[in-house]
Amino acid sequence: MYHIIQGAYALLGMPPRYRISSLTAQSSLSQMATTQAILSNVKYHADLIQSLDSLSSVPDTLKAQVKLIQDLELQIEDAKEKVEKLKEITAEKRKIHEDVKGSMVMKTANVLVGRKDKYIAKVEREENGYTKALENEMQQRAKLEKLQNMVDEVSLTKLTLESKVERMQLLRNDISSLYSRVFNQPTAPDEFPRAYEAAKERKKAQDAVDSLQLRLGANKDAVTWLTEAKDLIYVCWRYIDEGLAQFSAWGTSGKSRVLCECRFTHMDRELRNAAKSGFQAESLIEQARRGEPSIQTLPPLVVYEPPRFSPVRSMEDMLRKDFPVTKAANAQLLSNVKKNREDLLAALDILRSDITSAKSRIKHFEIDLPEAEEALRKAEQEALVICRQIWDGVTSGKVIESGLGQPPSPSSTRSRLPSHPIAPPPYQMLASTRA
Repeated sequence: MYHIIQGAYALLGMPPRYRISSLTAQSSLSQMATTQAILSNVKYHADLIQSLDSLSSVPDTLKAQVKLIQDLELQIEDAKEKVEKLKEITAEKRKIHEDVKGSMVMKTANVLVGRKDKYIAKVEREENGYTKALENEMQQRAKLEKLQNMVDEVSLTKLTLESKVERMQLLRNDISSLYSRVFNQPTAPDEFPRAYEAAKERKKAQDAVDSLQLRLGANKDAVTWLTEAKDLIYVCWRYIDEGLAQFSAWGTSGKSRVLCECRFTHMDRELRNAAKSGFQAESLIEQARRGEPSIQTLPPLVVYEPPRFSPVRSMEDMLRKDFPVTKAANAQLLSNVKKNREDLLAALDILRSDITSAKSRIKHFEIDLPEAEEALRKAEQEALVICRQIWDGVTSGKVIESGLGQPPSPSSTRSRLPSHPIAPPPYQMLASTRA
């Protein structure tokens, strides 16, 4: 139709400024994209809403069932205590009854002194007391069993309600997904600005929750990894300490080739173990920093490794008198290793500080996360309410968003075009023009 009208205007010799631009025509057609998407999903949306509304009372019912279970569990605890007390009373009454009734000495003595009737009355009295105590215990046991059966029944009902709550969440997700698809049309910001802004707020709240969850998890992992790194650095420090002890144990004069070789061999072994632990610690610290960049960077934990002054190939090499070992070389070696040990102590202090900071951040995130989740829940609810209002308004033909969201009327379409009529010229006018 657009090309026909433009062709007609061209035959009449109208300037281009009076013609309908392709952008205006496409805008008029695309403005109904969101509205059309709503109308195309009316039945699906109605089914989802009907299913969700049919479960609207489930959350409150579930809360009531949970409260009932808690009350019943308290009653069960109280009933158990009463059963134990009544059980003790029953046992005591039974013992007294059996002692009185089964004592031949007491029975014979009462008969001889002429108190047989009083003895029989006492036996009956104790028997009645025992019977009453036993009845009370059995009644309390029956009450306890009834309460336990009630908890079992209510628990089954609770499981059913929880499955329905999960079903409600799935329905909400489906509705939210439908709204996202429909109101994410390119024309949605112009047609339905309220829905568009609500979606932006919901996304902002979701991003906040995701960020908090991510940082919370990263800091929990960081505490674990930094604690392991701290232990490894301490092991590294112990290896160095042992290496220094071995070095001192073999003497420091440097005059004996054999003693020198033993000294460096033992220290070399300890420092190699220290270097291995230091490398593992560095790996854990780097892993923690990838998740939480605020963790401090440590200097390299590379442990100083004593050099071999010369390769030992044979006994002759070991006994060479010109082996170049000096007190200055020993002093330099000890200085480097001791400095490395001090650096590790400083690294331990830094790690302790980072662990404390990470634990502090975890506490803050655990406080902020529920608030962010509540804000997200409110934003989602607000977005759903707005989208449903718009949806119901479009399907019922009511004006939504101050006139937006409705098919453009002819008058509004003409108001966006030049004052020249947009209808094509009559056929007779075209024929006369060709002639």
